[in-house]
Amino acid sequence: MIQLSSFKGKLSWPWVAVIALYLGAAISLAVMFWPNKREVSKLQSEIERLGREEHNLLRLVEQRPNLERQLEELEERFNDLAKEVPSQYDLPAVLAALSQLATYHGVSMDDLSHVPPQVTQGSSSGVIPLTLDLSGNDHILAYLVQLQEILPSLRIVELILGYGGDKQFHAKVRADLQVIMVDQASHSRWELQQIARVESSSSPITGFGLPFEIVSKFLARNVRVLGVVEGSGRSSALLSQDGTKQWVRVGDRLGEAVVSRIFPEGVVLDVDGVLLNLTIGG
Repeated sequence: MIQLSSFKGKLSWPWVAVIALYLGAAISLAVMFWPNKREVSKLQSEIERLGREEHNLLRLVEQRPNLERQLEELEERFNDLAKEVPSQYDLPAVLAALSQLATYHGVSMDDLSHVPPQVTQGSSSGVIPLTLDLSGNDHILAYLVQLQEILPSLRIVELILGYGGDKQFHAKVRADLQVIMVDQASHSRWELQQIARVESSSSPITGFGLPFEIVSKFLARNVRVLGVVEGSGRSSALLSQDGTKQWVRVGDRLGEAVVSRIFPEGVVLDVDGVLLNLTIGG
């Protein structure tokens, strides 16, 4: 064992200085390279992240031909839809087409009205509500079918069909016309389908949910309104059915019909969704 006393004897001040110098250099290197080690770790993480992004970009590049094909298909479909949907500036042409088509089917256009477009804020499309009053024979239904063929963006909201006798009908139609809102008329791409004069085939109305003979019972003067009494918030009507008189209120049943509404001039009967308007003495 080396004696401490002998070691001390051999240790001189120059040796102490050399040892201190080496120790100081070692400490300086450790202090200098420790932060660099952390930087190397960060750089490795960044390289891995960039590698993942590069992989994703390469996948997108590989999918580019397919994405471009899908974009072309979407643009083609958009152009086709733009040709089917009119703009707000095309409304006069739409109304003219409705009247022209009615003439071809032998249907009288008693009234054709509309209100300004209803547009949701921030939307590029809108809705123009239309009201049509039609009269004629059972070609009315053929007219409505062809109407939606030439105007795919027209949606019928409500159809009330009334029978006037002698195979004559009256129809009240509420419809929503979907339109594209554009800045000027030249931006519209709508193309009206060719309206050709057709041989309007008769579409016998044999049922409205119920067989038509059931509905016809209420139209051939079998049911008559004799009078209406209004009082204390509830109205009553005196009806005669096949010679039998009875008082009814809203909600009462009359055979297959339900009293839907009572007004001063008569009553409205609901026969399985078909609304029949019967007036006093009618």
